Amino acid sequence: IGPIATNLSRFFPTTFTKLSTGSALYDEVLLPPFIQLASQNNNAFFVVHLNGNHWNYGKRYPKQFEKFGNADINNVDRTEYFNVKDKQNITNTYDNSILYQDYILDRLMTVLDTMNKPSCLLYVS
Repeated sequence: IGPIATNLSRFFPTTFTKLSTGSALYDEVLLPPFIQLASQNNNAFFVVHLNGNHWNYGKRYPKQFEKFGNADINNVDRTEYFNVKDKQNITNTYDNSILYQDYILDRLMTVLDTMNKPSCLLYVS
């Protein structure tokens, strides 16, 4: 934790969830701790850092979100990103990752809505 976070943690209790286990974990693993913390706190400020839609798009969503094609681009090197032959596959996986991100944001908003407390969700991409 950096010096700013250390000083802020005196005023804002902090929960960090590190999710690098080597297996594919998606942003939805953050939902249970978010739900638990949101339900326990009346006055709280949450920062939820999502994986989002960065390269490699095919690793950013689970299989059930393959609505725009199921092209496997996991072995496509980033240097081949602009390769015309892979363009549709890359676009499909990006669209799938956007669909999944929309799902996650909807879940976060739903949690806040069901708390029946004043709340605000600011999404920065």
